[in-house]
Amino acid sequence: MLVIKKQRSKTAWVVGGAVVAAMLAGAYYASQTYSPKAPPTPAHVEAYAKMLDNEPPAAAPSSSGSHEIERPADIDPKQWQQLVDSLRNHPQRDQELKRLVGYLRFKRDMDKWNELKDQPNALERAQVGQRILDALPVRFANQEVTGPEALMLQSAIYADMIPDAAQRKPMEEAARQALLRALEPDAAMDAKLKAEDAQTAEYKAREAVIMKRFKDQLIDQGQMEKELDAARVAAYK
Repeated sequence: MLVIKKQRSKTAWVVGGAVVAAMLAGAYYASQTYSPKAPPTPAHVEAYAKMLDNEPPAAAPSSSGSHEIERPADIDPKQWQQLVDSLRNHPQRDQELKRLVGYLRFKRDMDKWNELKDQPNALERAQVGQRILDALPVRFANQEVTGPEALMLQSAIYADMIPDAAQRKPMEEAARQALLRALEPDAAMDAKLKAEDAQTAEYKAREAVIMKRFKDQLIDQGQMEKELDAARVAAYK
């Protein structure tokens, strides 16, 4: 049984479990049609995690007025704008945008994997399934999927790729251990989370002053937004 031992920063926006549960329902009943001529690509968890959560490829600048935020080339403009708008006043806006872009890519792979059920291209389905497996430790560590959800998804994908139970058992166990390692006590992560909490407290203090000035009609909305952006930069420098 997997138990989450470390907590994300209290400012984190956790994606609803209902979305994940809906995706997993389809995955659980996926057919076992993998061709032995199409071996899965090797797992590269760290590389895939970097692709998911590091700076995404930039496209056109956002129209939100925040010139430092750019839309990733593979994210729909309307979907991106919704994310930007929903996180406009989030103290860790840029970090959360990166995380959510990673989650959207993960969900897109899930949707693609389900779409490829019963399709002739077994190799493509296996490759998409492998990307999902590689991403799971990151998404699990971010608490975007639960332990039981991650294990069920691993089981469904491995059963799809490797029909022989004896062959897939050691791979499933290795994948389970990767999930456990994602939650091992990490002194550097603990220090990072404490630093983030301190930065958030500093931002909230600055924000309170700015919002009071706005409420007292000492500044207009445009000035308030500029000062909030400046406060965010100062707090999270």
